[in-house]
Amino acid sequence: MFLVVQNITVKSENRQKAIDALANRTILKEQKGFIDLSVMNNQDKEDVIGVIGRWESKADWQAWENHEDRDKVEKFPTENVETAFYELIGQV
Repeated sequence: MFLVVQNITVKSENRQKAIDALANRTILKEQKGFIDLSVMNNQDKEDVIGVIGRWESKADWQAWENHEDRDKVEKFPTENVETAFYELIGQV
């Protein structure tokens, strides 16, 4: 399993728009290899939203990144996006 972990920094006036846009990305359910997406409030920084996307493989996520439907997702203003990639090797 492949995970995309993001910390997205937004201005306070864009926070709810960002959360709504991320939580409503139902188009992802149509993408090959997509498992789920979690949107989280950062408990230490009000201007940071956490996102974890789970995919069957890195190739599936890369296909989504380059897919023409990617332009259909609602955009929102960001100040910064930190992205890390992980391969799941164990789970309890």
